[in-house]
Amino acid sequence: MQEPLNSLENFQEYVGRNLALILSIVAIAGAFSGMYGLVVYRKSRAQQAAYRAFVQLKKMVDAAVHDPNDDKQHDHVCFPSEEAKWDAVATTAQIEFGKHSGSSFGAHLVVFKVNALLRQQKQEEALACLTKHLDALPHSVIKEQLLAQKALMMVDSADSSISQAGLKELEKIAHADGVAADFAYYWLGAYHWANGNVQEAKVVWTTLIAESNKIIQGQAINNSELVNGKSPWIRKAKKILKTLQ
Repeated sequence: MQEPLNSLENFQEYVGRNLALILSIVAIAGAFSGMYGLVVYRKSRAQQAAYRAFVQLKKMVDAAVHDPNDDKQHDHVCFPSEEAKWDAVATTAQIEFGKHSGSSFGAHLVVFKVNALLRQQKQEEALACLTKHLDALPHSVIKEQLLAQKALMMVDSADSSISQAGLKELEKIAHADGVAADFAYYWLGAYHWANGNVQEAKVVWTTLIAESNKIIQGQAINNSELVNGKSPWIRKAKKILKTLQ
């Protein structure tokens, strides 16, 4: 698949946004715990353990890579190579997901493993991993976003039957007006653009922008980012549309 479709690049952006979000939630929860006592997830030993696994993996992802022959002492987690780093992240994420799949951090542990596999250029394995573990996750906003990401990864597959199935899933998600509708609309347009169907891309992206204006007309919509005008996918679509006029 040509640009702008790129599972690795897109997943890295997705991971960056959502890790920042969950860390913000944790920080806010910690602040409220000082005022009201223990927060729900801190009362639960299982949630505490899942949170510790999340923090451990976040440190591993952020860890630097250093030459193993470097004598300099490092006071943080580091790895001798990128391969060693992502192998460790994938392995650790799989182990921790097995322990905490039912927790509120379960989806994020899946994200760590899929991201690690994509970093290693293991697209098929990453898609298989995401497909397998999504069924085990309880319904949540993050799960809806991951279902959309799975559809995009399918579209990016070299197997035409998988790619077409992914395209149908993206269309379904886009038309459902859920939390991942803007994501799906943007990448549907990107699919048409990458395949030379510029007019069709313009139609899809124009529809996305129109969806974001529903709130002005008093129509119900479930995507808070669309309502608040904060969707990065709308901004991307508008930017590209300007160049196509």
